[in-house]
Amino acid sequence: MELIRLTGTEDERYERAMGLYRASFPPHEQRSAAAQAMALRDKDYHFGLVYDGGVFAGLLLYWEAPAQKGSPACRAAQGFLYVEHFCINPKMRNRRYGQRALEWLGKKEKTIILEIDPPSDDISIHRKSFYERCGFK
Repeated sequence: MELIRLTGTEDERYERAMGLYRASFPPHEQRSAAAQAMALRDKDYHFGLVYDGGVFAGLLLYWEAPAQKGSPACRAAQGFLYVEHFCINPKMRNRRYGQRALEWLGKKEKTIILEIDPPSDDISIHRKSFYERCGFK
């Protein structure tokens, strides 16, 4: 498995990725096309495509906060990763792509922040359980 970072909308894989993005998140959670294009130009924004053997499996879109000066013992000094959008193609689910993508992100050795909706319906309860099985709190 590999994570391919896109830095612009001109990449031929961008539209396919945006199709999964639009299908996976409600409109009020999505960036507009202009806002997404602007975010792609930011050095701290990572628009990651999850691929396995040339097959598109999902998206991992996150911000990487740079390390801060200060005490090396302070975890915040290492910076952090804020996962904004994360989804696996429905046809590719239950094959550990989500778990493996999060493990890959964990190798960056920074605090990872995930934001989820309150667990109030089947989807949000399942999502929370998935993240907990992956070791998140």
